[in-house]
Amino acid sequence: MSDRSVHRSQLPRQAVGTSKILTVGRATLQCFDAGAGETVVLLPGFGRAASDYNELVQALNQAGYRTVALELRGVGASRSPFWPRATLQDFAADVAGVVRELGGVPEGKVHVLGRAFGSRVARAVAVHYPHLVRSVILLAAGGLVLPSFWVYWRYGLLASRVSPPFLRRWIVQQTLYAPGNRPPHYLVYGGSWRALSRQAYAARRSPLETWWHGGQAPMLVVHGQDDRLAPLANATASRDRFPERVQLVVVPHAGHALLPEQPGLVTDAVLRFLKEHPIAALPARDPLRNE
Repeated sequence: MSDRSVHRSQLPRQAVGTSKILTVGRATLQCFDAGAGETVVLLPGFGRAASDYNELVQALNQAGYRTVALELRGVGASRSPFWPRATLQDFAADVAGVVRELGGVPEGKVHVLGRAFGSRVARAVAVHYPHLVRSVILLAAGGLVLPSFWVYWRYGLLASRVSPPFLRRWIVQQTLYAPGNRPPHYLVYGGSWRALSRQAYAARRSPLETWWHGGQAPMLVVHGQDDRLAPLANATASRDRFPERVQLVVVPHAGHALLPEQPGLVTDAVLRFLKEHPIAALPARDPLRNE
C-alpha cells in the first residue's frame, strides 16, 4: 500500500506552530516552532506525527515555554537517504542539528520530551549530546521489558497498515488504550512506510546500553498504569536503577496512548517537572569551552 492510498481518516492532523524546513547533514527535517521561553523539543512515537502533541504544545506555550515539535525521518516533510540506515544516534544528531539551526536557545540547553519511540530518541540525545539537554521527559517509554506475544502481534498488524479503518480502530483500542478508553479519530493513522522502516531499523540496531539509561540529566518518566505495549515494569526499572535523578508518575486508567487518555494528568506532571528544573538555574556556560 502506498502512502497516497491511505484513507483520509487515517491521515494526521495539522500540527500547531510555524512549519520550518531545515537541512541537517544528509537529512531534511520539518519541525513546528511555537511560543517563547525555555525550549521544549517534542519527539513523537513510532511512525506518528508531531500533531499528536497539539494539546500539550498549546498548554506549554500558555505556561511560557517555547515548543519545537519535530517530525522524525519519514514523517511529514522530513526526509533522509534510505542508505546508510540510521541508528538512534543518527536520530539524536537530527535533534541536535535542528536545535542548532533554529537557535534562540537560552544557555544552549533544551528540555527533550519523547513518547514511545520518541522516548528512545530523547534518551539518545541526552547520551550523545549531554551539553544540550537540561532535562528529559519520557511518556510511555519502553525498550527493556517487552510486551506479551499477542499484544506485539496486534501492534505489528496495526503498523503494517493493511487493515481497514474499522479494524484499525479496534486494534488501537485493544492495544494502545486502557479498558474503557476510546481513541480519537486521528489516532487511527498508523504512519508512513518511510517512517516505520527507518524507525524500526534504528530501534533494532541500537544496543540498549547505548541509550536506555538516558545520560545524566534529570528525568521524568510518565507511564500509564494499564500500558500493555510498554509494560509498567519499564518505568519502574528506570526509577529503581537511577533513583537519584528519575521521577516516576504512574497515570491511572491510561494505556500506551497515555496523552489523549489522560491529558490533564500528563500535562500537570510535565509542567510541574519543568518548573522544578529551570534552565535559568544552571551556571552560565563558558562560551570558550568546546563541548
